[in-house]
Amino acid sequence: MLRLTVIIILMVAAIFSLGKAGAVYLENYYPRLVKIPENAKGLILLGGSFQMENSSARGVICYNPRGGRIIEFMELAQKYPHLPLVFTGGATKGIPGRRSESDMARQLFENLRLDLSRVRFEDQSNNTFENATLTFKMVQPKPEDQWVLVTSAVHMPRSVSLFRAAGWNVIPYPVDYNTTGKIGEVLDFDIYSGFISWSHSVHEWGGLLNSRLKGVSRQLLPDK
Repeated sequence: MLRLTVIIILMVAAIFSLGKAGAVYLENYYPRLVKIPENAKGLILLGGSFQMENSSARGVICYNPRGGRIIEFMELAQKYPHLPLVFTGGATKGIPGRRSESDMARQLFENLRLDLSRVRFEDQSNNTFENATLTFKMVQPKPEDQWVLVTSAVHMPRSVSLFRAAGWNVIPYPVDYNTTGKIGEVLDFDIYSGFISWSHSVHEWGGLLNSRLKGVSRQLLPDK
């Protein structure tokens, strides 16, 4: 029994370590921008910061572990007050009466005194592919227009791949890191953080592969 327990623990640790390695690779794929280019046309924030079910049930905005996205976006919006802003996210999944992510973002921005005349909201998308395509139709950017894309670092490679395939000329601005970015972290055998990293890694790598197989992205990983 003891031997079986040890084997199971080692297998779990190995799986989670592999997942953490995958998450570290994705989070390190694009470097953190020190400064946004002067010719940038605006900032785009992907939805995914809100806990939709809890928010609807309680009638207040509830956040999930990816809430760092919207916090850093607000910092950028204040730092670059001349730039137009776009929020893309519906996530209603066809459920009548459920508020969209855009509704919650609008309320949050208003509460924080952000000038809403700067912001355009796309409220129909339910996934990253729809974020890219529906927002492109709404904004209709020119090929030479560079827009800064803000999302969680682990999600950035897949987001860039889908946005570029949709016609966007995006500059990656990764935020909301969940790993230290150091390869040594992979072998620390922290079961909790290992599970979180494994979950993110499986979701993103699976999404990258699925997008490529469906032909909605041009390659498995986008160019840097």
